[in-house]
Amino acid sequence: MKFVIFLSTLIAASFLTSPARASDYLDHCDRVLESGIRNNYSVDSLNLYKDYLREILSYSRDELADYVTTKDSSIAVPIPIAKTILDAEASNSATGKLLQQLRTKYSSDLTQEITEQDFESVASDVIDKNILNAWNQCIEDIGTRSGGIVYQVNGRENEVFSVTYRYVPDKESDPRAVTVTGLTVTGGGTRHIPTRIKEGTVLRRYTGYTQMFRRTQPATPVSIQMDIEGQDGVKVSVAGLKPQDVIPVGTVITSVLPWSMFAQTANDSASFDPNTNKWAPCDARSIRGSELARLGGGPTTPDLRGVFTRGLNSFAADEPDPVAERQRDPDLRRKVGSFQDHSTGEHSHFFRGSGAALTTADNGSDRKNLWHDGDYSQSTERETHKNPIGETRPKNVAVYFYIKIN
Repeated sequence: MKFVIFLSTLIAASFLTSPARASDYLDHCDRVLESGIRNNYSVDSLNLYKDYLREILSYSRDELADYVTTKDSSIAVPIPIAKTILDAEASNSATGKLLQQLRTKYSSDLTQEITEQDFESVASDVIDKNILNAWNQCIEDIGTRSGGIVYQVNGRENEVFSVTYRYVPDKESDPRAVTVTGLTVTGGGTRHIPTRIKEGTVLRRYTGYTQMFRRTQPATPVSIQMDIEGQDGVKVSVAGLKPQDVIPVGTVITSVLPWSMFAQTANDSASFDPNTNKWAPCDARSIRGSELARLGGGPTTPDLRGVFTRGLNSFAADEPDPVAERQRDPDLRRKVGSFQDHSTGEHSHFFRGSGAALTTADNGSDRKNLWHDGDYSQSTERETHKNPIGETRPKNVAVYFYIKIN
């Protein structure tokens, strides 16, 4: 609906006012992004933010971390921007890998400006999500203009996606339609059926034409070149898919690595922050501000130090049958994360004298009671000897427990 309203306004403007500039479409969305960056990072313009990002790519992660720690003005980038990028890199392995690739690419030539494609690929990970949502919504509503064609990428996060093309003339004297002379797909994708846009397809003004595409190598960017008769062609670049983090929040795992090493191998921060860390030790630490806490997982991690884990009596409302009595937890009020003390359970012991009887033996003034064959009733309780000590436990191996919180 938003695009229809925008397009109707555009059609009227094309006849009643001066011709629309080719950059108006993308510039509008850039202004949305620029406004969000200015308010969030106190940066005057989008171009200045891009310059800061380009400067950061000239330094290693360690150099950037030292700068944030010492605040020594050795890097000409505001501390909040540098810290945001460091946090994003530490919290997501794919982001860290992308930034390292860009560092390698740009550190070799300090005069090289960051490309729009590289900026967009890294901006999605390092800019505040609310700013990005507004920017992406703008692009989705309006589309991106190249020459006389406005294009819109649909479902770019999927294996099969589409691109919608519209011919939007700049002025009334422009032709009412243009002809496609070729559509070439390179990189990690191919054209998907049905074929709606091909050589000879006529694009009539203000009409949307959608072609499906399929990724053949999901991690590799897809480049789509549409050639138009009599005018510049249109190139659409669709970034490759990043590996998805398939471990959901709230998952508990075991590890033989202590926290400092585990955090390093998981591309996490050993200096724990519940707002940015993906993982946390299960040691009852506060996780206020994390996604797990927001979802109702509690304000702290479960304390799994020195204990075993036990399944609750019920996992889901639609479970096929109730838990069998032989394995049911007798404490029916248990809640996830609650502690249960040890217990040896109900049992009894038997003491048999095997027909023994009591007799008395005298040895001068010394008189002794002795047992001999024959039963004798016992009316007093006696403690057993050589009792086992310590806790009741099965054989086990010591491990660390960690939980996914973001």
